[in-house]
Amino acid sequence: MGGAVDRAWLAARSLVSSGAGLLHRCGAALSNVGLWRDLVVVGPRALGLVERSATGRSRGRSETEGSPARPRSLRLAAHAAVDEILVALVKSARRPLSVGDAERVRTETLEALELFGRCGLLDRPAEYHRTPPPPAAVRIAPAGAPGLRFEELVWASGYEPPVGEPGRERWMGFEANHTAYARMLRHPGGPRPWLVCIPGAGMGNAALDLAVFRAARLHKTLGLNVALPVLPRHGPRKAGEALDIRFPSEDLLDNVHGLAQAVWDIRGLLSWLRAEEAEAIGIQGVSLGAYVAALCAAFDDDLACVIAGVPASDLSALFRHHIPPVRRGPSPHLTQEAHLVHKVVSPLALRPLVPTERRFIFAGLADRMAHPVHQVHELWLHWDRPRIAWYAGSHMGFVRSRVVREFVSRALEESGLVR
Repeated sequence: MGGAVDRAWLAARSLVSSGAGLLHRCGAALSNVGLWRDLVVVGPRALGLVERSATGRSRGRSETEGSPARPRSLRLAAHAAVDEILVALVKSARRPLSVGDAERVRTETLEALELFGRCGLLDRPAEYHRTPPPPAAVRIAPAGAPGLRFEELVWASGYEPPVGEPGRERWMGFEANHTAYARMLRHPGGPRPWLVCIPGAGMGNAALDLAVFRAARLHKTLGLNVALPVLPRHGPRKAGEALDIRFPSEDLLDNVHGLAQAVWDIRGLLSWLRAEEAEAIGIQGVSLGAYVAALCAAFDDDLACVIAGVPASDLSALFRHHIPPVRRGPSPHLTQEAHLVHKVVSPLALRPLVPTERRFIFAGLADRMAHPVHQVHELWLHWDRPRIAWYAGSHMGFVRSRVVREFVSRALEESGLVR
């Protein structure tokens, strides 16, 4: 049996290598050289990822403490390849910084670091975040997505970067971002537990968000009220702008303000839910939403649980991982200063107030976006090694994963949200 697996593996490697060579020859004739350069290496990188892990396992090693070794599996390699293709497409869609913008980002970063250092915020990053007032003048309107009706909660965000902070005027100029949104599924009758589901980067479309979180199951089968906030500069909060992802980006102060506003808006939403007599509230986030959920856990000790799915936890490391050294150049988001300026909005710099037994993480063994070591492992350690579930799949593979579905259900039951 082992010989057959090895033969299949060698055949797959040969096929991928041949295909990579063909892609390379075809790609040379196309204008987007960077995209083709990334696509050429998708197959070899995916197979190499799984093969390295399997070799390590055979020698008694695991890639990282707390995670199982990846099996030598063509299916797992295919999952990794899907992620590699998505990463390549996202990178190709991003508008690179001009020379002038890159210099502006460097200047803003140095000015912000000087300001943060003078105010002691690099040592006490929690003080960077102010407590928002409860949302005022809230509007609730019926809305719908294919197969599901929901309500849309709308309010004025009220978030403003501190006066005098670099990038403040630019951030305040994003008019559509001043309005906050959350989609809700509510049961009639008395108070119920709520689960706040925070979508990831590039989401914000109601139908997509509801499907990714299996919101209908959470609402109808598990009996929860569900709220899905829209992150800053996502969905209707970037009306009229380009379709590519503008937050997070290489504009480092935009990242700082976007994450600070995300925490501000969600804390405001939590206060509104409590005023509506929520029995208990838990938070679940995926990808960038998990990053935001981890930040929120540092400011609210009354959360029933916080579930971080395929979490990002270090934006600087995320950029470094996805941009190979040959293409980095003098990018301002790859410097030590970039790492430091994100510290005021880093879940790795803030201690969670939610007890360890109410912290949960799930992650994909073939995830090539939120890297199992650079992102997931670091959050797991910082969170004092809470329960973690690993599924055999890519970044978005959790959507169809039975392992994740059962893990989340158990987390909700143990947290008292689901009876």
